[in-house]
Amino acid sequence: MKVILSSVVAAIALISSTVAIPTINQEPRDLQRRTDAPPLPPCSQNNYSPFTYVGCFVEPNPESLQYYPHLVFSTMTVETCTATCKSNGFKYAGLIYFGNCQCGTMLPPIRAPESECNAICNGNENQMCGSNQRFSIYSDNTYPAVDLSTITSQYTPKGCYSEGVGFRAVSYRQDQLDSITLSTAKCLAACGAQYYPLAATEYRGECYCGYKLQGGSAPADPNNCNLPCNGAPSELCGGAGYLNLYEATILESTAPCGTQPPPPPTTCSGTAYGYATSTNDVDKTFISLNIGKNWGWVIQGPVTVSGNLYMGAGGNDISKATTVGTFTITKVGSNLVITYTTQAPWYLSSTHFYYGASYPAKIAPGKFGNGHSTKAGSTTDSFTVPYDANMATYIVHAGISYQC
Repeated sequence: MKVILSSVVAAIALISSTVAIPTINQEPRDLQRRTDAPPLPPCSQNNYSPFTYVGCFVEPNPESLQYYPHLVFSTMTVETCTATCKSNGFKYAGLIYFGNCQCGTMLPPIRAPESECNAICNGNENQMCGSNQRFSIYSDNTYPAVDLSTITSQYTPKGCYSEGVGFRAVSYRQDQLDSITLSTAKCLAACGAQYYPLAATEYRGECYCGYKLQGGSAPADPNNCNLPCNGAPSELCGGAGYLNLYEATILESTAPCGTQPPPPPTTCSGTAYGYATSTNDVDKTFISLNIGKNWGWVIQGPVTVSGNLYMGAGGNDISKATTVGTFTITKVGSNLVITYTTQAPWYLSSTHFYYGASYPAKIAPGKFGNGHSTKAGSTTDSFTVPYDANMATYIVHAGISYQC
């Protein structure tokens, strides 16, 4: 009997330590959260910059996504969660277990494989909402970069404020701080280390951190904040039911809820041709060879060939052109290797290479015999073709994309 019981206990322990594979229509978990005020209404989807996906993370203990807005579990989507976290002043939005949404100021410390965030969102079957003990996390990228080593200096005093009614004005009490030695600097450091934009001292030795004022807190007569800090008698640490408030705007979004997101950048396109600058190689224009009516060059000569990629050389005048990159044609073993290279803001959208004993009868890059469509943002591409000693005619073409 002891053997059987021990086996059962071991099996239960193994199951509880394993990330469960979820099934659809699970019930919301009984999540225990400290009491917060009800969330502000979510941002309109067209009135804020969309969050970006960060990745799959292990649910930490204690939670780093500390705000639980109690949204509707059965209809949860990524957009519903991110819009709510945005309106309530949080940088991160996390979805867990089909339809629970949490918001926070810091990422959980441990990433998980993407395959473990496999729970389909209850409100959108094309989205993933984490899994059991796994968060799918999204980030608001409108927050400035922060140097925590100087964060206390970023807080500015806002004055004396009344405590909230029904809810704390500033939500999270910092119980890890010693009340007997509390100073303003210790409170600001604790809040800053957790990326809270609001910090408050109250009743001599209490420190609170938060994201937005709650419970109807409002400016009050400074005489109500008249108690000295326990750890720094020359400083004031609020009063009974009143707090000294501090704010660090560097820990807040630069584009709060209601700010129109910037329009996507306009992408322009252009055509570039290679012009050889290497010794013993000759550049001949399409017009002079009667194979085309536009500008561009046929290159003839022995390898190695190198030169520039020019865009906008109307009339074959390179003095009016824009140099967007370089190219090389090199013999490597029994092959010919052609390499294109550009630098931002010029990107390769396509490449075409002609290689023959003589030039083509007509310029048509799509029929050059070698062509690539490159990924967005590409700055390099290459072709490898068999080398033929009887072939020394080349045309180097590239499609170029750039922000207008």
